[in-house]
Amino acid sequence: MKFRTILTLLLAAALLFSFAACAKSGTEETEAVTEASAEPVEVPADAIELKLTGDGIECDSDAVFTANDIIYYEAGHDETYGAGSAGEAHTAEEAAAQTVVHITAPGAYHVTGTLEHGQLFIDLGDNAKKDETSRVTLYLDGAQVNCDVAPAVLFYRVYECGDKETFTLTPDLTNAGAVVVLKNENNVTGSHVAKIYKEGTTDKLYKFDGAFYSKMSLRIEGDGVLNVTADNEGLDTELHLQIDSGTVNIYSQDDGVNTNEDGISVTTINGGDVTISGGNGSEGDGIDSNGALVINGGSLYASANPRTGDGGIDADLGIYINGGIVIATGSRNDEISTESRQVLMDLTFAETVKKGAAVALLDNETEIFSFTATRDFSTLVISAPGLQFDVPYTLMTDGLQQQHSGKGGTMPGIGGGWQPGEIPNPGDGAPPELPADENPGTQPPSGGNPGGQQPPAGTLPGGDGNELPVIPAEGITLPPQSFATPSDITPPSPPSDTPPSGGDRPTPPDGGGQGQPGGDEEVSTVFTVTADNHSFFNVQPAN
Repeated sequence: MKFRTILTLLLAAALLFSFAACAKSGTEETEAVTEASAEPVEVPADAIELKLTGDGIECDSDAVFTANDIIYYEAGHDETYGAGSAGEAHTAEEAAAQTVVHITAPGAYHVTGTLEHGQLFIDLGDNAKKDETSRVTLYLDGAQVNCDVAPAVLFYRVYECGDKETFTLTPDLTNAGAVVVLKNENNVTGSHVAKIYKEGTTDKLYKFDGAFYSKMSLRIEGDGVLNVTADNEGLDTELHLQIDSGTVNIYSQDDGVNTNEDGISVTTINGGDVTISGGNGSEGDGIDSNGALVINGGSLYASANPRTGDGGIDADLGIYINGGIVIATGSRNDEISTESRQVLMDLTFAETVKKGAAVALLDNETEIFSFTATRDFSTLVISAPGLQFDVPYTLMTDGLQQQHSGKGGTMPGIGGGWQPGEIPNPGDGAPPELPADENPGTQPPSGGNPGGQQPPAGTLPGGDGNELPVIPAEGITLPPQSFATPSDITPPSPPSDTPPSGGDRPTPPDGGGQGQPGGDEEVSTVFTVTADNHSFFNVQPAN
């Protein structure tokens, strides 16, 4: 079966640019893009106007004020102060240079302008966590916030709609106390706060790992862009995170996204375009959930440190891919649940696929998926509505069939968790059966393109014309399009002349992962997807 409609997946591992809407020639194409785009965001008439003015604000509400009282990890203390390193400590002078914009009342806030050195700090008081009316929605509309010593945005105390005692795959974030609505392009560049002890103990007083941090469950939506650049982790919540729409781009030294309540947190992607380059320092995943990761729609490209056993997608309680387009690269991806509802491929390669390699997936001789590797990787997860069972696919890198080495001549099984040196037999056991009417792989995510904006044709800033990957996806309404992406994946300069604390952000490492140790037989990766009414499948060498 040939797919006639092509959905462009925005794969640029450290892409932190704003993707402006693309005006296509031809009436049919323009109408198709418009129909598939997210609905324009309207700021409520009663929203409080909050304009950031470099080192201050313009705002008529008494609920908003500024101070120089940022929470940070202070230099000059011994080991009884906290668990941070000397590199995570900051002087009192550095802290005093940060303007903290305090938001102290529930409601909607329309945030525009630039805060050169400072933080948006949302704190509704001691009783907010259990008060359903203590909810804040930030309409970020062309806002830029840069913080040198702590998170640039910090939801500290608002209503918590989630339950920290009971795990569920479907937490309801309809009434989340922390909501971000994206309009236009927004840039957040931030630091973090290492663990500070309560006096006389080693118990946590403060610890904020991400440049954009929420102690309560957070929901993100809109038709705009959020670019996060982080010297540690990117987007963090202490309970749940849900992305419904909008474009989210993250470049981080450690994990790109982290939801960190052990055994409880759920990261859910229902729509939007999410691009994550995690682990650009010594380690780090693309998405790291201490509970589960659920992907129901939209598009996700997540890359991880290629050398440290980290994955583009990582979750302690399982990864569930039910829709959308997913690409994850790294040196290991966590187990993907057999209860996933969309066809997927979870592959481990004999040798590291190098940065710059041309990667293509072929159905017979037809290229149905392609991209230029922006980082080294040795594991790859692909999932898209257009993938089918019982179809021979060939994976190529730089025009050659990709190979793996291992005993027995069987492609490593699907499901993640495979470690170098272990070659699971994909034929062991049968996948659980699903009713025939639940057979995935043919239904696209609802709502067309949830991501909203599309990039302009031609080469984006800093690019050299490398093609973005394209994946045919039956039933998706976007027309064929062709774009370009930069090969240099250094993130753009921060909005101010001063880079975040720690100096210039490095480019992602260009070095090999370890890959799979050699075996006594090489097998070309010409493989067939096989399954009985189930999205979880085994890969066997084709006859």
